[in-house]
Amino acid sequence: MMDCICCGRPAGYNRAVVDVLSGRELAGFCRNCELDEFGRTLERFTGTGSQCTVCNRDGHIALAAWQPSVERSASKLVSRVTYEVTDRTPTLCDEHIHQIADGPLDAPGRASR
Repeated sequence: MMDCICCGRPAGYNRAVVDVLSGRELAGFCRNCELDEFGRTLERFTGTGSQCTVCNRDGHIALAAWQPSVERSASKLVSRVTYEVTDRTPTLCDEHIHQIADGPLDAPGRASR
């Protein structure tokens, strides 16, 4: 489990903070911090992920929503959560991601293991 980029506590499965170029998971983004920072804006995001959600600069960091799914086999149900970074995923530029980050994005313990 990753820590929240904003508050540093366990982020749960709300959003993954992902470097768009490398695909590397940098942190999580918990529901409480998402609501504090953006309200419900990211839930209704319909723009293009190539530009920062806040300004018109290039978006380098994606805020990908975790999506639950259930697979049924003959004898059991398997629950999974995954995310996908697409052209509809909200992104932030380096300036705006650093405004919400509680420390360096490459700090020990922040990146997924």
